[in-house]
Amino acid sequence: VCVCVCVSSEYVVLTRLLIELILFNDMFLYAKPVKHRRTGDTRFIVYRSLHRAYIQVCDPGDPPLRDELLLNIVLDDPTDASRVSFYCRCQSSNDKARWLEAFHPPKESSEIYDTWDRPRMRVVCEYAASQPDELSVGEDDIIEVIQRDRDKEWIKAVLANGDDKTGGWLPARASRVRVCVC
Repeated sequence: VCVCVCVSSEYVVLTRLLIELILFNDMFLYAKPVKHRRTGDTRFIVYRSLHRAYIQVCDPGDPPLRDELLLNIVLDDPTDASRVSFYCRCQSSNDKARWLEAFHPPKESSEIYDTWDRPRMRVVCEYAASQPDELSVGEDDIIEVIQRDRDKEWIKAVLANGDDKTGGWLPARASRVRVCVC
């Protein structure tokens, strides 16, 4: 879910619009959520759909509004030779990073550990997951690191002191989570 700020080459339109950005494999859609009058269910009206090759998603260098959560999205439609550019405000920096990574995958591979070579760490500060693929950990939990991202800001881990071996991502050096080698 993003809040859209439309931008034209001549002027900036400061209209805010709640939209959904959806990426299905190689098809990019943006839609507006609308409540049905009788049932109250939320449905979506798709405004545009394009192949991901015609989409540019980037971190704006100098946006018209100062906001760290803004993404610049440019739609180049070859069928009608139109170019639409707008800014979207993501709900979190994690959402913004995911959108940027979806359109600009990392060139370097991340560090992945074999089962026998996984470092064990003790969690000093608890962390509550905010996304489905993140791992919630408590203070003094022991985790096994499965993978580190290329920037070493996030780690994928499993709880070593539990029966549940489902893994997830958590920040490695964020102030909310501090880990040390056991």
